[in-house]
Parts: sequence; structure tokens; C-alpha cells
Amino acid sequence: FEGLTELGADHSIVASSNGYSPGELASVQIDADGTMFGLISNGLQIPLARIMIATFRNPDGLISVGNNYYKTSLASGDPEFGGALSGDRGAVRAGQLENSNVDLALEFTRLIIAQKGFSANARTITVTDAVLEELTNIIR
Repeated sequence: FEGLTELGADHSIVASSNGYSPGELASVQIDADGTMFGLISNGLQIPLARIMIATFRNPDGLISVGNNYYKTSLASGDPEFGGALSGDRGAVRAGQLENSNVDLALEFTRLIIAQKGFSANARTITVTDAVLEELTNIIR
């Protein structure tokens, strides 16, 4: 965070000035190329960092460790880091939700199959209960 100054007191004496009044970090903005800017309350916009994107020679070789996290393997190769919008890397889209990688048709099919199985089991229990009740009545 080069270019930012933290003042530990309510009042401070500064020997040099850039023409701007003191300000606080009001918000952070991320551009499509991954540059993160700090928007200061006095109107300044300061570049803070750049988000790097990793690509792999064989993305299918990555090992899933759950919760949409992956780790490298011999099959995936080492990560190659670079900035967004460079090479075959895409843009950074801040504030966007990731599209789900779930196949809705498949999941609904599985849900219907599970529901049908549950209904069949419930019906089996009902029939078994009726048979046991009839047996009890016959014995009496």
C-alpha cells in the first residue's frame, strides 16, 4: 500500500503536501484488468494492488478439495500467473456472483427419484401396518 500514510494522532504536522486535504479510505474499486484502487474521501484515487490470475496447462488435472477449491497435481502442472486481460486470461468482474456449475436438470431428476423412493417406502410401511392389523384381527 505504497503512497498511503497512517496518522496515529488526531492532529499531526506534515512537512510536505501534495495539495490535497487529509482523507480516509472511503471504498475500494476493482477494474477489469484486476487493478484495485483505493478511493479516498478527499477525491484521490490511488492504485493499491493488482489481482493476478493463475492458469494451468491442464486445468482438468487439478484436484478438487471441496467448496470449489482446487490444488495442483503433477497432471495439472505448475500455475502460470499473470494479470487479467493478458494472454488467454479473462477480465476481473468485481461484485459479480459466480454462475453455478450445477446441472439443474440432473439435480431435479435425482430429487424426483429420491422423492419417488420415499413415497414407495412410505406406502410399504402403510401396507405392512394394514397387514399386521388384519393378522391381529384374525388371531382374536
